[in-house]
Amino acid sequence: MPDQIAALCEMVLQLIKGQEAQRVSQKHEIEELKVIIQSLQQETERQSHATTVLEGLLEKTVRTPTYSQVAQTRQQQATRTQRTTVSSSQKGRASTGPVRADERAVNIDTRRTKAEKADFAVVKERLQDGLDKAKVTEGLKIDFLRLGPGDRIEVVFENKEQAEKARKHTQWATGQMPGTKVKGEEWFLVKCDMVAKQAVMDGKAGDGKTLRKDVCQAFTKDNAKDGHDFTAMKANWLSKLDLAKKVGLLVIWLKSKLATEHLLQSGTVIFSATGAYCSKWERREDNLPCFNCNKYRHKQASCTSAPKCVLCSGKHSRLTCPRPTELCCPACNKEGHSVFNWQCRLHPNH
Repeated sequence: MPDQIAALCEMVLQLIKGQEAQRVSQKHEIEELKVIIQSLQQETERQSHATTVLEGLLEKTVRTPTYSQVAQTRQQQATRTQRTTVSSSQKGRASTGPVRADERAVNIDTRRTKAEKADFAVVKERLQDGLDKAKVTEGLKIDFLRLGPGDRIEVVFENKEQAEKARKHTQWATGQMPGTKVKGEEWFLVKCDMVAKQAVMDGKAGDGKTLRKDVCQAFTKDNAKDGHDFTAMKANWLSKLDLAKKVGLLVIWLKSKLATEHLLQSGTVIFSATGAYCSKWERREDNLPCFNCNKYRHKQASCTSAPKCVLCSGKHSRLTCPRPTELCCPACNKEGHSVFNWQCRLHPNH
């Protein structure tokens, strides 16, 4: 009996130990499961964050246009704006009166006249008397005077034809009000680059600078389009003499401002079978004197005078000047300053 009780106790102890070991094993398994669940949660959070970042990048990529898209959009906007501006300006010119008034106006400058110019009724009457006295201007009627800046006055006639006739025969203004200057017809300058010499040069002259006599008439005909008046009044070749070059720079004066703006907007001008680039003419201010005689208004390449020192006006170079402190301007021949002094009365910026 005691042996059986001892065996039973041993069995119970082994069972308890087995259950304890099972509980410990289960506890370890639970801890491992917790670690696995935690790692899965972290991985899920990382994937969620990555997905959010990726969606943001995709959205930014979709919303942000490329450089080519931006350039194309801006070009389209500029084209629409340009068309709108041109159409609105053309409508304004066609429907309003200022253009007609400008075409009827002749500009006069009364700055140097000693005749009465304070009373504009007297000025108008005197100018009308001048028109009536001459046979060539008889019948021309002044509609009204429009005041300009300073002593400038716009004499507005009944129509464009009368204004053109009055502009050609100026005795009605210069005779009645001595000293008055009548401004001629305004032309508009266009610079044409890469012009083919073969299309504009006189082949018989063969000097590389003489233009054909009919270059203006040909220009008017070659560029006639869109109802504009492309009448060319004058042309000038600007490029240096170089027979080897096939193209060069040309400036041309047009009669119509609207046609000039049309050419500048298109950027292209036609000469016979060839085309050239056109742009706005901008006169460059050149304030440097001739490097030979040190006088203004010409360059060393065309100078025919004897050389003069820039400091003392002597017949030597500036580098070898024996009297560098005894200043005498070679441009105005006055002592006390050199040619580069802006206070010189002949200096362009004086």
